[in-house]
Amino acid sequence: TYSALTRWSNLFSYKTPSTYCLFFVALGFGVFFSSKSSFQVFKTITISLFNLIVIVLSVLKAPIVAICLTAICVCFLPFDTKRRFELFIAGSLIAALLIFIALFSPISKGFMRGEKLSAILHGKYSKSGSFGSRLHGYPLYVKHVLKHPFIGVGIGRRNIKKALPDLVKKTGFPHGHNVFLNTIVQQGIQSAIALIIFILLKFKHGFRTLKELTVLDSPIGIYLSTYIIWLCMFWLRSSFDDMFRHSISTFYWVLAAFFTFCVMSQQQEEKNG
Repeated sequence: TYSALTRWSNLFSYKTPSTYCLFFVALGFGVFFSSKSSFQVFKTITISLFNLIVIVLSVLKAPIVAICLTAICVCFLPFDTKRRFELFIAGSLIAALLIFIALFSPISKGFMRGEKLSAILHGKYSKSGSFGSRLHGYPLYVKHVLKHPFIGVGIGRRNIKKALPDLVKKTGFPHGHNVFLNTIVQQGIQSAIALIIFILLKFKHGFRTLKELTVLDSPIGIYLSTYIIWLCMFWLRSSFDDMFRHSISTFYWVLAAFFTFCVMSQQQEEKNG
């Protein structure tokens, strides 16, 4: 059973589709708590479940962790107390289901492939799978960053390979398995600070606009709810891998531009009364 499911999951074993799918999972949350139409909620949740299945079949741990952690973060969304509680319960149930699948289902071997707890306990991080490789690589990349906090090697893995061949050889990866760490390595700490400020401003404007909406069951209300939840999932997912690049970064900036349009449209409506 495991081998058959593994062959099937190979069709989806790409990091890019799993990251796209997070948006549609977030859409399910956003519509569920913004729309009053039962049929619309049913359609969207069905789509979200299909995308959740794709994420599970990708046997990637980072998207699963992102969804589970977002279940906690949604408690801070500007919904009323009842909705936040319902969202937390729904997210917790989904998180529990995903954890069960990752640990005890027939495809659990795919999730836990190469992970060796004994190697981690003995400090042999480089030989203990993906989790251990991160524990091994993070300190080495941080050590480099502390030496050169303001001078990056240039954008792209190719520049890291050329400028830091010894570091790449030690860690086994031409990236730091973290979007913020990668940004510092490539462009300096000032760029990482600018990115964090931009993210926080997105959250701030999203929260404020949602609170000011008189009707949450509207296209803008649904999109803003979805976008804020997706932001949580996206950056949590990117904190465990090098994902903010190529088509993923393009997808992110397109959604960010539409988010800005929604916020500005709402502000203009308020000015016009």
